Amino acid sequence: GAAATVEWSSSDPTVAGVENGVVTALKAGTAKITADAGEGLTAVCTVTVTDVYELIFPALPEFVFVGEEIDLGLVLRQNGQEASVGEAEITGNGFDVSDGTITPRESGMLNITVTYRDQKQEQSVAAYIEVADAEDLAAVNDGLSDWYKLTADIDFEGGKVETIAHYSDGNSSASSGFLGVFDGNGYSIMNFTPVYKGALGGNCALFGWIGESGVVRNLNVLNASIEGRISGGIVNTNYGLVENCFVSTVVNYQPATGDTNNPIGAVCSKNYGDIRNTIAVLTLGEVVTDSSRIGGFVGRHLGGSSMTNCYSLTELGFTEEAKPTNGDMNGTLTACGTFADAGAFFAEGTGADLSAFDGDIWQFDAQSGGISLKKGCFGK
Repeated sequence: GAAATVEWSSSDPTVAGVENGVVTALKAGTAKITADAGEGLTAVCTVTVTDVYELIFPALPEFVFVGEEIDLGLVLRQNGQEASVGEAEITGNGFDVSDGTITPRESGMLNITVTYRDQKQEQSVAAYIEVADAEDLAAVNDGLSDWYKLTADIDFEGGKVETIAHYSDGNSSASSGFLGVFDGNGYSIMNFTPVYKGALGGNCALFGWIGESGVVRNLNVLNASIEGRISGGIVNTNYGLVENCFVSTVVNYQPATGDTNNPIGAVCSKNYGDIRNTIAVLTLGEVVTDSSRIGGFVGRHLGGSSMTNCYSLTELGFTEEAKPTNGDMNGTLTACGTFADAGAFFAEGTGADLSAFDGDIWQFDAQSGGISLKKGCFGK
């Protein structure tokens, strides 16, 4: 016989409608869909409709600055319709939240969690304190565990620079000193003499003491004038990590005879930590008549330390020539050496191996002898 006519119905048409057997979800809830073919022939099924939520949390920038308001770019959708970003919950530490934005109030790695209904996404971003001038640089001494990023060249025009984390301020162990991150971002700190409380003396450098969690990277230090014992162009004593730095140091101090345990180095006096992918140029001032206690790259490298892909353009050896009477010279050296000049440094086959230096950070010009970091290399 002829096919029976089926009548379709929904117990709640606002939740789910039905027409010719096709059910359309309309809002969250439940409804019973009934098919009635007459003569007592019926079938019933229960339909549950749930909302569909979507959260879009775009990739964050590589880094942000403390105090800078950051729009997270959130997009929220409910059943395909855009919802207010205020419905998202943004949680984490070290930042303030306001209507889809965050404002970092602390430096370091920020972990951000965004939750919208049943959706959750997480991202991390590095937050730095901006260093744009001499005043900002001096303030590093007030936050030795913070993260900093240089955003401009700072030229002291032959003036004095107060040593960051000086030994005399109680910095004398691996767990003390500068314990944060200082990212030079390819910019330069130049033409200065490091001092302590305004006066020349020992243990003075841009950084007096870098502790084991401290990092200095991507920094040009140009024409640093060393005028005291136990010093270096970047750091006096290093327990942390120095990497991707270029330094030109002029030694205008004659180490005392017998002061073999406290030498001067182009990069640092005493290395207990790690130095990687760093190049120095060391020049001796007229006052230096005995260079045996001056190292062309570092003064001393003690047991447990390491240096990798480190070179110096200098007439001296890699470390001081004099033999220390305490401690040792047992650090690990890998692909390190000195060259008399830029020609020797770039000489094919016998010069420095530059293959390990990141082209996004470094720029070399063998023809002109140029060596420098790229400004704005963004901490890669």
